[in-house]
Amino acid sequence: MGCQRRHRRWRRREFLARGLRLGGGFGMLAAASALHGCGSPGNAPRRPHIVLITLDTTRADHLGCYGYPLPTSPRIDGLARESRVYTRMIAPATWTLPSHACIFTGKFTTSHGAQYDPEGQLRLTQGLARSDPSWSELRVRTIDPHEPTLPGLLAEHGYHTAGVVAGPWLKRVFGLARGFDHFDDDDIRTLNGRPAEEVTDRALDWLDTAGEGPKMLFANYFDPHTPLQPPPAFANRFLSRLPRGEPPERAKVGRKIALYDAEINYMDFHVGRLLDGLKQRHMYSDSWIIITSDHGELLGEHGQTGHGDIPLQGVIHIPCIIKPPGRIPQGPTHDRWLQLTDLMPMILSHLNIGVPPNIQGQAPPGIRHPIITESRVLPKFEGNGNWLSVIQGNMKFIWNSHGHHLLFDVVSDPQENNNLLDAQREQAETMEKMMVGYLAGLPLPDSVSSHATVDDETLESLRALGYVD
Repeated sequence: MGCQRRHRRWRRREFLARGLRLGGGFGMLAAASALHGCGSPGNAPRRPHIVLITLDTTRADHLGCYGYPLPTSPRIDGLARESRVYTRMIAPATWTLPSHACIFTGKFTTSHGAQYDPEGQLRLTQGLARSDPSWSELRVRTIDPHEPTLPGLLAEHGYHTAGVVAGPWLKRVFGLARGFDHFDDDDIRTLNGRPAEEVTDRALDWLDTAGEGPKMLFANYFDPHTPLQPPPAFANRFLSRLPRGEPPERAKVGRKIALYDAEINYMDFHVGRLLDGLKQRHMYSDSWIIITSDHGELLGEHGQTGHGDIPLQGVIHIPCIIKPPGRIPQGPTHDRWLQLTDLMPMILSHLNIGVPPNIQGQAPPGIRHPIITESRVLPKFEGNGNWLSVIQGNMKFIWNSHGHHLLFDVVSDPQENNNLLDAQREQAETMEKMMVGYLAGLPLPDSVSSHATVDDETLESLRALGYVD
């Protein structure tokens, strides 16, 4: 894929040693205006409710509101028609834990620290056979225990906060429950985590018991993550569309895509139930509803499936649909680049709540930080090396620790089929220098949790999902 051996292989230690500091030009710019009902506590109506929904492993281009021709997402599409639809949302990481940490801290992975780390204090080997020393390297770090988080800041300003999660990487042991009054991670077992139906049921139950005052609900749906096992009624809707007589390999990919679409359709149905529940409880019009994803999934592009390493667009281009309080009749679209790091300052700025001064995210339209994705992988997946990517205008540069760098025009070539690295080497080197300098200038986490351990149920879930054996 256009490997350039003369291209320098940057490593994190080199980033810090060289001390390139380009971060100063990417200062925070808070939004100047507040949404309806979002003034300061002393002189404004009650703050709006906030409903933050993440759709695990959901790429933007498999939703109808992003142009997908099959009926995967009728309920989400309906919400999009009265929302702001951001067409260029990019995940800052390629897997669940670091991407969600970016949402809750407003920081890139380098700064919040919730990622794979061979020296991490959170061991994934608990419960494994001690006779296999190779698993001792499977560790992650959580976010710094003193890091301000979005739910924690909202709780300080009178919000009742709850998280209802489905994926095993979001269990409280991994550090993202902090700041929530209520955090429901029960019954997350092997294979598919918790189904969408249960997430919606638990979320609605909490809404009925949370008491008066503004509420912040975080609902995480996990269904499009492998293994793909949608309920038969949903599976048949998409399997029945597959052409007959395809070559075996093509038929295999087609079946995977059909099951993936069916999982999205099943999830969409229960997201719709949550939206209906908000209406029935007279909360919908007073809620700021945000639907996004943590990452996508490769479905045969470049001969690959899955996620977690190379930051191709199928993995990092994710949906972002935002319905503010009230109603937006025409559902406008926004085509500026933004990332999950920007959701926290966006929400806080519109609520007139102070944004922590040391975060990297910025509220639209004032986003000036580079659009970066970091992918540092577990040793089990190190065959392809570690990856970074940066988007600037139409161009996307992908850096690889083994030297397999790539350069694409993601506007004219959204499928990333034409590697421009040879033809535009100067462009690639400029983008690499900017990305390396920005990451080198970011503050590292102050500390890591030394007390977290993985329970056997979580470990079994991770093993079943392919993260550990």
